[in-house]
Amino acid sequence: MDDDDFEELHGKWEPTLCHAAMADNDSQFAVLVGGPRSDDPYSIILVRDAVEQTFSRSDVRRELRDIRVIPSLKDDAVPSYVTISLQGDIYVVGPDGSQHFIIPGTPAESEIASEIDFRSILPYDNRWLVAGSGNFLKLGKGESWEEVSPSLTTEYPYSETEWAILGENIKGDIFIVAIQRPNQRYFNLYPGHPLYRSDMAGDERFKLKKRLRAQKGTHPVLTTLYTGAPGNWKRQELPERIART
Repeated sequence: MDDDDFEELHGKWEPTLCHAAMADNDSQFAVLVGGPRSDDPYSIILVRDAVEQTFSRSDVRRELRDIRVIPSLKDDAVPSYVTISLQGDIYVVGPDGSQHFIIPGTPAESEIASEIDFRSILPYDNRWLVAGSGNFLKLGKGESWEEVSPSLTTEYPYSETEWAILGENIKGDIFIVAIQRPNQRYFNLYPGHPLYRSDMAGDERFKLKKRLRAQKGTHPVLTTLYTGAPGNWKRQELPERIART
């Protein structure tokens, strides 16, 4: 299959600005450019060179989800950036080149690992705070990682919590969000579902599928905001229209 046939079948790769990170000054920043297809994810990391007035570029065959500036103790230091892939790869890009790390036990390490969709990363205390699906909110680096998610109950019919890191304010408070969505498996009719029967007539099956979809619509997506730091999270009250959407 040549490139034209491939694009006709899967669609053309169209670059899209996904995320950006600005350093403390107004001339240093980095952006993630992607246009991932499920069959062939691809992302570009562009880092602004304020001296040469150019961009440096790093290409990875991963879907990158977030990028942040890594804090430096030197005010005049050229910034480095950290980004995370959907599968659990961590890339550090800076003036000394790029580095690639893998979070242990993630799809980036093994195809048989539990499926986790990573969505955000934040440098914290010389480590990485990483958030994703499957109630994944951990702090660590290298081979050492610890669970730091607040205690939050998942009730029927919701899936495990998805965590996301919004950012950090000038006081050092971190803002994280817990998202709980209705679990599709309770509302899809399939062999093994409590209401499924192999001898169901077509009309009966259609009506049951319609009823299950309607039931799903009665369960909103739940959003919970926390602020603070790992080991010291505080739950914040959100307006009802935001907390239950």
